[in-house]
Amino acid sequence: MKKRFAMRLLLLLLPLLILSCSPGKPTDSRADQTAAVATDEIVFLTFKIEKDSLSHQNKITLLHQTKAAGKLKAFAENAGTPQFLTVELFQGEQLSKSFTIAHPLYKHLEYLDANQHFAVKEAQVDQEEFFFRIQTKGNGYRVRISETLNHQPKTELLTLTL
Repeated sequence: MKKRFAMRLLLLLLPLLILSCSPGKPTDSRADQTAAVATDEIVFLTFKIEKDSLSHQNKITLLHQTKAAGKLKAFAENAGTPQFLTVELFQGEQLSKSFTIAHPLYKHLEYLDANQHFAVKEAQVDQEEFFFRIQTKGNGYRVRISETLNHQPKTELLTLTL
């Protein structure tokens, strides 16, 4: 009886032992391609911009920076307003990307007036948070943010090393 039980147990466990000793997974060239793509990163940058009442200049502070693996989709690169921020991305000393965003301190508001007609109002706030994302690959990047107000020459507000 004991021999029979031992024989059945051995027959049940033998396939498990054989399956657990299988050869390693074969290497796949697609895994190597995935590793190469993983160096592409999206950097999310969140800022606070505020008007300095003493110097009458706008000041930008970095609030948060997050990196994630991936590639950006194409997006509109022109703010289309007379007040805008220019974001320039440098890799080393070479300009690799430049785009504009609407100035966060200047708001263009459209609303219905008392006569149910659309009206437009321009408003200016003292401080605001904003963000943008950029594509990087590797290290050695700098971001420069400048502002342009009413077609005046642009003024540099911040240069940041990533």
